[in-house]
Order: sequence, then C-alpha cells, then structure tokens
Amino acid sequence: MFGQLSSARLVPWYPFNGNANDASTTINHATTHGATLTTDRFNNSSQAYLFNGSSDRLQAPENDAYDFGDGNFSITSWVSLNEIKTARIVSAGHKTDNGIWGLGFGTHPVWGSGLRINYFVYSGGAYHDFSSDEITGYTLGRWAMVGITKTGNTLTFYFNGKKAGTATIEFVSNAGR
Repeated sequence: MFGQLSSARLVPWYPFNGNANDASTTINHATTHGATLTTDRFNNSSQAYLFNGSSDRLQAPENDAYDFGDGNFSITSWVSLNEIKTARIVSAGHKTDNGIWGLGFGTHPVWGSGLRINYFVYSGGAYHDFSSDEITGYTLGRWAMVGITKTGNTLTFYFNGKKAGTATIEFVSNAGR
C-alpha cells in the first residue's frame, strides 16, 4: 500500500502544506470550517488539521471527479484519534440526491464489534455499510493510515499498509451530482 504516488491521477490530494488546497490536477481547494492547523505525524507544524469531532470539517466544492460509479478507486488518510467513536474521515455527495459515499474509522454498532474501518454508500434510499475486520493494537493519539481500494466488486480495507479485510460491494459510489 505504501509507495510512490502519481499526483496526476489523484482526485483530490490534500497534502495540508499550511492550507487545505488541492495539489492534484483537479485543483478543488477546500474551505476550513472550525478545523485548525496542527502538527503532523513527523512533528511538522501546520501540516495537519485538528477537528473537534462534531462540527469541524473541510469542505470542497462539488466535483464530477468524486463520482466513482462502479469504477475502481482508492481512498487513504492519515488519522490520529483522541477518542474512539464513530468518525467520518471523508465523504462526498448528498443524501437527498441519492448519492453519497464516505470513509470512516471508529466504532458503530452497524460496523460490527470493536474498532473498524468503514466505507458506506447511500443508494436506493438507504445506507449500505461495508466494514473491515476488527482493528487491534491502535493507540489513541498515534498516527495511523487507513484506506480502502475498490477493484471490481471488491473493497479491500487497509490499516497501516496491511490488509484488514475485504467486502463485496454491489452499489455505485456517486456523489449525487
């Protein structure tokens, strides 16, 4: 899972270099709503964002690039949690438009017991959740990489670069545009 990335294929890419600008060719800059710059996993100041766990967010304009349809894609993020609860890391779309997807990390009764990575879509008037195997060994306040890849109808979950389970998905991942 770790390796060199081609920024030409990233949609979007937020390296958090002191701002929420998209460094991909999409150039879909985000606006901060309450989130504040903080120290990243390498102890570099103003290279990560701190969220309050409820209303803080980064919001990017709608973009057709977030409509993955039934195609292949991957989503990764570095996270450091101060408490274990239901946490949405990234999402796109609108429930009212019958098209939303998102990546989460935490706990939720629908996801299964224990700490898990979750991917969800809203389609056909309902949420559909897909979760990793239980994640063990995470320490609060430590940075971890969480991610998913979708190839064909298979979601593969990753925790710190290691496979953390798979799930079969039969729904498109659109952002309701």
